[in-house]
Amino acid sequence: MEGLSYDKPQTRKLVKMLDKAGLSHGSLLLGLAKADRNLYLSARNIPRSLIRSVSDFNAYEVMKQRRVLLTREALDALKNGLKAGKEG
Repeated sequence: MEGLSYDKPQTRKLVKMLDKAGLSHGSLLLGLAKADRNLYLSARNIPRSLIRSVSDFNAYEVMKQRRVLLTREALDALKNGLKAGKEG
């Protein structure tokens, strides 16, 4: 997912986007590259959803969710974190 960012909390807009993407049913983990207060406030009231920066991911939360949605930046951060772990 690219360009997922809001100037102010907009739960209704986020729910509509998730519904259009077919992600409104079942549990969802929304992964971000870094903490985003407006996106967090938009997602916190959506049932069965978690919003986390990829640096805060843990195996239990990832496995527990039916779907995982990552922003492009979060995917890049996750890949870079995995590469850094292999090098060290």
